[in-house]
Amino acid sequence: MEKNLNDWLDKYQVRKIFKSVNINRAKEQPHMFKEKVIKKLGLDIYIEDNLDVVEYLGGKMKTKVGWIYNIFDKNHEYKYKYANLEEALKELVT
Repeated sequence: MEKNLNDWLDKYQVRKIFKSVNINRAKEQPHMFKEKVIKKLGLDIYIEDNLDVVEYLGGKMKTKVGWIYNIFDKNHEYKYKYANLEEALKELVT
């Protein structure tokens, strides 16, 4: 997976727009790894597309957790729910 990520970052020439890229090399549970990284970086906003992770993180910290929903979970209620990244950024970052 790490090679695929690096290839993607290079292909779309977006490596420079990220302050850091955090890879779960220890294969921790994804929600726990993300919680640790969010706290370590002191993030004000975090955007996620996995509802289970969103629900886990949502009440655990001060960080505002935005959710990009998929067609299957579209009807699930969540305060910071968005159809796509652009929509989430417009609302959360302003």
